[in-house]
Amino acid sequence: TSLGVMLSPASTLLSATVGDPKSRGHGPLAVAALSCLHFLGFAATLCVLPCADYQGARSTNLCASLGGTLTTAALGLLAARVMERPGAQPAIMLASSVLLLQSLGTSELALRSHLCGRPEPLRPVLGPALGSLACAKRTLMSEQS
Repeated sequence: TSLGVMLSPASTLLSATVGDPKSRGHGPLAVAALSCLHFLGFAATLCVLPCADYQGARSTNLCASLGGTLTTAALGLLAARVMERPGAQPAIMLASSVLLLQSLGTSELALRSHLCGRPEPLRPVLGPALGSLACAKRTLMSEQS
């Protein structure tokens, strides 16, 4: 789920509008790092939670998303403190909140698609990210020719 944020234009927009002035243009990379932290926290929380059937899938999704967000916020704020960058704290909290919303939305849409019996429940959710990757690939291939 965090891969969608990492590949989306939202990471560039978010890091360009609310960021640490000392980031010197590395804001999108920082948001991508936060996305990776969210993924790790999400996956670790899923590993710790007991297996749930489809009835409890929504609560499992909520717990895993919150686990990812807490991991992202805690490690991001720790990194900002270690590097003495107090100006980065609001941007880290905002990015963590956006990752929570994106994770909940993506997981909910995928769960609904799965419960409706669609064969590939992640296709509609990840379609925009996959489309942007295909566009980037075509652009790079045309520039090389």
